[in-house]
Amino acid sequence: MSDTNGSDEHNTQGVPDEQSEADTASGGSPDENPPVTTDEDGTPIENPSGG
Repeated sequence: MSDTNGSDEHNTQGVPDEQSEADTASGGSPDENPPVTTDEDGTPIENPSGG
């Protein structure tokens, strides 16, 4: 490791510094109405993972 001050090319703290811009989260807001995955008893409707 050639960098002795602990910084790298990626700034994951969300605060810009003199070497790099701050990383920002992406993806947007969650869906207003998430899909229904259980029935009225709380039992899963389907198991897409196959397990």
